[in-house]
Amino acid sequence: MRSVLGIIYCAFVAMCLISVSVASQYGLGADPNEGWGDAELLEYNDAGGAEPPQIAAGHNGDAFAVWEQWDGFRHSVWSNRYVYDEGWGHAERLDSTDTEQTSNPHVGVDESGNAVAVWQQWDSVNFKHDVWSNRYIVGEGWGTAELIEDHSEEAGLSHVVVDASGNATAVWEQVDSGHSHIWSNRYVVGEGWGMAEEIEAYVEDAFSIDLAANDNGEVVAVWSQWEGAQYNISSNRYVVGDGWGTAEIISAEDSGYAEQANVVIDSSGNATAVWYQWGDGVYDVWSNRYVVGEGWGTAVLLEDYDSGDSTGPRVGNDGYGNALVVWMQMAGSTYHVWSNRYVVDEGWGVPELVETDELSAWIPMLAVDHSGNATALWLQSDGIRNYVSSSRYIVGEGWGIAERVSPSETESASYQRVTVDGFGNVFAVWAQYDGIRSNIWASMYLIPDITPPILTIDSPSDGFTTQTGNVLVSGVTEPGVALRVNGLSIGVESNGSFVCTVALVEGTNVITAIATDVANNSASVSISVTYIDPIHEIEEQLAAALDALATAQTELDAALDELAATQEDLDAALASLEAAQDLLDQALADLASVETLLADALGDGDILQGQLNAALLNLTAAEAELEDALDDLSALQDEFDAAQDELAGTSEDLDDAQSQNLMLMVTLAVFAVLAVLMSVMYLGIRKKMAGAKSDASDTGPPEPPEE
Repeated sequence: MRSVLGIIYCAFVAMCLISVSVASQYGLGADPNEGWGDAELLEYNDAGGAEPPQIAAGHNGDAFAVWEQWDGFRHSVWSNRYVYDEGWGHAERLDSTDTEQTSNPHVGVDESGNAVAVWQQWDSVNFKHDVWSNRYIVGEGWGTAELIEDHSEEAGLSHVVVDASGNATAVWEQVDSGHSHIWSNRYVVGEGWGMAEEIEAYVEDAFSIDLAANDNGEVVAVWSQWEGAQYNISSNRYVVGDGWGTAEIISAEDSGYAEQANVVIDSSGNATAVWYQWGDGVYDVWSNRYVVGEGWGTAVLLEDYDSGDSTGPRVGNDGYGNALVVWMQMAGSTYHVWSNRYVVDEGWGVPELVETDELSAWIPMLAVDHSGNATALWLQSDGIRNYVSSSRYIVGEGWGIAERVSPSETESASYQRVTVDGFGNVFAVWAQYDGIRSNIWASMYLIPDITPPILTIDSPSDGFTTQTGNVLVSGVTEPGVALRVNGLSIGVESNGSFVCTVALVEGTNVITAIATDVANNSASVSISVTYIDPIHEIEEQLAAALDALATAQTELDAALDELAATQEDLDAALASLEAAQDLLDQALADLASVETLLADALGDGDILQGQLNAALLNLTAAEAELEDALDDLSALQDEFDAAQDELAGTSEDLDDAQSQNLMLMVTLAVFAVLAVLMSVMYLGIRKKMAGAKSDASDTGPPEPPEE
């Protein structure tokens, strides 16, 4: 198994923002001494040396450093954590073995500050190395180490990257049938580690891995691949939901040996890989770009210096595809640090020198923040020893002056590593020899604070109107700022909140808050509050009430007049009602009399009805007698007629007939008189009955008097 030019230095360090006393511009105050801070020792184990460190930082400002520590009996893997706003903690061991050797740790951090570490661990039973892992959860700490591959042959030199959600991808060199290959395993939050798998299918050896991941979980891996005649750079990509693709050669295959590849990936999944490659008698720095939807392009040369080797390239990007590369380039017997920059839609620029020291500068490391600003870290010789030196690249300005990072010790520094957090602050770790052993040191570069502090007025709202002569003003700013509200100094709580009372004048009041941080950055916010003096309003309300009262009095007087007139009308109506009552009483009395008369009349009517019935019976009998009489009269008439006939015949009989005729006439007259008398009686009775009914009708109730 091989490793090239320091790739075997695998371990991470949690570097810090700054502690409360050296708070950053991101809401904790700013260190007035921006730039590199004092170096800090991360471990105090004097039993043996510690090296090589690795470091990774999260978007939230937390960081982890890991390293390999000798305790006099064995090597073990250790870590220290930097907490934003608190600083470095204490070193603690990651592996769970007390007997086996552990080495070559590597670490990755997610956006919330959770971490995953991997390392290689000796298996004394099977006489081989295995790949192990441990996970740090914020609020819980490191868990229990676990094996993440179960191959029967040698495995090690592992790397790990972690996406924003905490999912991790580990790759390592795995010996299989006598050849070294690249294997991988995935850790998914909530599920754990999966099954290890090979990510390339070449027959020959693969080694010297590097990999990168973006926040979405896309991963790109690069390594050196032996093809029987030379080493080329090969790559493979992992896409969530699809898995690993097919490995492919990305270097210029006919140009010579290619080694020590380094890669970055942007937020869209586009990647930039760099490496050094033999050609025309020297090593040169090359690059290739992967574009989503297009694939890898054609490898390009980043420098054309033919008088010495260019090696050890490191690349970083801003997350948007713009990339920066540094490498060491030999000029005569001295190495210097050079760089080149890639700009999207423009391409690579021209190489430029990063430092101008007369002595050698080598093994540069690089970290690029989301603004495209970068920090290069390298070992600088002073003729006796090496120390850690640095330079800053600012977009639009270029590289600055190199400055020393490691303390002024008499012994050399080595294994320097660098990373950047989500705020742009830079962390550096390295191994520093003290004459007896190597120790792990760290320092942080605090970027210049040019950001105004946050400042809001939450209450009252802009345009608020009140009738109170003062108002309670509350809001939020950054702890540690100097806050003035309308010229008065106001205290700020540790969480950034503030509350104060502001006196108001009548009319519109402008309330202005100004917050100034320790770097003299200021922010201001203003609101308007209208104060309405309640006395004026009360006077206006009183005058309106008096006017309303006068109007009401007038309306009341009119209502009283109307009430008096209504009372008079009511009195008259009552008098009329009394008269009507008298008339009603008289009418009731008359009605009672009429009812008496009616009762009497009804009694007489009953008598008359009986008489009438009797008269009717008599009349019926008279009518029958009359009919009999008429019949007799008809018979007599017939006799008379016969008598006349006989009279005409005889004269004697005339006298007799006259006498008989007279008698008949008399009888007829009697019956006629009798019929007349009966008719008169009948008519009298009917008239009497009709009169009785008429009297009863005439005695009905009197008509009511007209009003």
